[in-house]
Amino acid sequence: MRLSPGSSISPQGDVTRDWLYAGIVRERAEALIAEYIRPLVEADGGRIELVDVADNRVVLRFSGMCAGCPGQPFTLSRVIEPLIKRMLGADTIVEARIGTLDPQSD
Repeated sequence: MRLSPGSSISPQGDVTRDWLYAGIVRERAEALIAEYIRPLVEADGGRIELVDVADNRVVLRFSGMCAGCPGQPFTLSRVIEPLIKRMLGADTIVEARIGTLDPQSD
């Protein structure tokens, strides 16, 4: 799925975000990470993974060089979060976890 900056999928009005909408948001989030965010993070030796998408919340996990990087909070708040909000909707909440990509570690 190719994304463009003006293509927001936030719901109109009071539409409830049901499982279908959540699936679309997950697909868009995965495409956004693959196309834009992962290359930026990997350029500095970091790794990023989409952990969860629920309602208007996107949870990411940083590892590799990002795990101990003092610039990681800046990258999240000034680069990644605005991009996600622009592409998925201004009401999207972005959360980050630091550590291994192993799903058993939660």
